[in-house]
Amino acid sequence: MNSYTRQVADFAASMRLTDVPQVVIARAKKIILDGFGCAMYGSDVKWTQILAGVIRRLEPNGGQATVWGRGETASAVNAVLLNGTMVQSYELDDGNPAGSIHSACVVLPTALAAAEYLGTSKVSGERLLRAIIAGFEVGPRVGLCMSGEKMVRIGWHAPGIVASFPGAIASGIVLGLASDQFFHALGIAGTQASGLMAAQFGSMVKRMQCAKGAQSGLYASLLAADGFTGIENIFEEKYGGFCSTFSHSADQFDLPALVDGLGSRWETMRIGIKVYACAGGNQSAVGAVEELVRETGLKAAEVEEIIVKVTQGVVSHHGWSPYVPNGLTAAQMHLGFCVAMQLI
Repeated sequence: MNSYTRQVADFAASMRLTDVPQVVIARAKKIILDGFGCAMYGSDVKWTQILAGVIRRLEPNGGQATVWGRGETASAVNAVLLNGTMVQSYELDDGNPAGSIHSACVVLPTALAAAEYLGTSKVSGERLLRAIIAGFEVGPRVGLCMSGEKMVRIGWHAPGIVASFPGAIASGIVLGLASDQFFHALGIAGTQASGLMAAQFGSMVKRMQCAKGAQSGLYASLLAADGFTGIENIFEEKYGGFCSTFSHSADQFDLPALVDGLGSRWETMRIGIKVYACAGGNQSAVGAVEELVRETGLKAAEVEEIIVKVTQGVVSHHGWSPYVPNGLTAAQMHLGFCVAMQLI
């Protein structure tokens, strides 16, 4: 049997839009619209302005790809970095809790930048949508393989370390990679993976970590298209491979999850669209408080204590103590702050 890495590469090379149920296509389009909406909202926040300014100085003449909502252009790889940051700039973008990934901020920028790099007249709408859905399918499966809960407890930003893979898949389909090229693109993408959870304590860099992975994914597919080789069997490699290294173990990951139901069970259907501008792990508790206030007329002054039962990963990610108000990122990450704000 082919390796799991090879099976993912084969899926990317062989998937056709006619293989995708209409309900999945419809869901993907909603996620695409939500991603663009998040990007438009984040196109002028402070961290976007700073990043855009740096890229303008690096590329004063612009480039092949559009910077969404800003009337600017940049090189394809830097447009990915900026557009991906904009999608995730206000904690409004989608999430797949089981797969521990934010999909739109990675897949949309890479697919569209690759299309503009080639020339939009050369990329059909069918190919673009196929690329996006394939990215939506592969990304969460890498998260399921690694268990985002475990990654967060260790200190890795799970969506960040996963992001380069769906970025490579989506852009690779647009670029027309063959299976062997996808195999190497995955190996190039995996060695660039990064993202630290300490970014949640108030930094602007939290907004950019998934976008950096997306940028790495585009680099991976562009290099693989020209014959550049990557780590073979990046997921299975026992020494220095993606799974063994990020899990700090020889077996604390689930390789079959990479391909379980690939092409028949659609992870796109499990990508959720946020209601509140805060971390995904806080959504249920904030929603419960909103419902309680609406149904009972409860006032904040009447509440002495709220107990929320969560996993250890949520405690690490959203329940650190003491909470220090170090800015908007920390506020949107912290469960206690978000619940209190909703109650007020």
